[in-house]
Amino acid sequence: NEACKYYKMAAGKGHTEAMISYAKLIANGDHRINENRKESLKYLNEAAQKGNLRARELIIMEEF
Repeated sequence: NEACKYYKMAAGKGHTEAMISYAKLIANGDHRINENRKESLKYLNEAAQKGNLRARELIIMEEF
């Protein structure tokens, strides 16, 4: 999926909102992507460490 590709690319460049979007896509296996909650959590943790409060909330509430 093109969107997933670009989210991953932006996440790799440190964009925390892209990290969250990519994490959500891969956590649920959306858009013909294999579900990967471990990798999803990795991206959420990175976004949270960069100060993204929404990422912290998602981790705490396990809504990814």
